[in-house]
Amino acid sequence: MSAPVCPFNLGPRRRRERMTAGLLAIGAGLGLAAYLALRQAPPLTRLTVFPPFWVGLLGVLQAGHGT
Repeated sequence: MSAPVCPFNLGPRRRRERMTAGLLAIGAGLGLAAYLALRQAPPLTRLTVFPPFWVGLLGVLQAGHGT
């Protein structure tokens, strides 16, 4: 009896798209963080970098795992 195989949900094209989108979101987060740091934005305003980093991380992880 063979072990069950778990196929990837994403094909190569969709994995590449998610990786690209994830890296772009991380880049946007870095740019936003640098801008806010240079402008000496208040700490609560700096929390606006969380969504781009979150979306970027999810995209990179999904592309890496193929799900």
